[in-house]
Amino acid sequence: MRTLIIVTVAALFFACSSTPSETDAPAPAPVQEVQPVSCGETTCTPPEQCLTVTGSLPGAPSKEECWIPCGKHGDPACPQGMTCSMIHNGPGQVCVKPE
Repeated sequence: MRTLIIVTVAALFFACSSTPSETDAPAPAPVQEVQPVSCGETTCTPPEQCLTVTGSLPGAPSKEECWIPCGKHGDPACPQGMTCSMIHNGPGQVCVKPE
C-alpha cells in the first residue's frame, strides 16, 4: 500500500510539473523605428542630431543644423567613411566626411 501511494504521488508530481517551451519564452522587444527629427528649416535623419550653432561674434544669430556629435564620453563612434573633427565657431566635435 505504501509503495502504491509513493508511486501515485510521484506520478502526479511529474504530470503536474512542466518544462519550459517556446510559448513560455518572453516575447522579443519590439524594434523601435528611428524617426527623423525636425531641425530649423531641415530634418535630421538618425544618427544626426539637431544642434544649435552660434557664431563667435557678439550678437551673432544662432541656427539649428544637423550634425553627428563625437569625441565626448558616451557619444557613438562616427559612421563608416566619416571622421571625428573639430569645427571651430560651429558645432564643435562632429563627424564629417574627409575631403
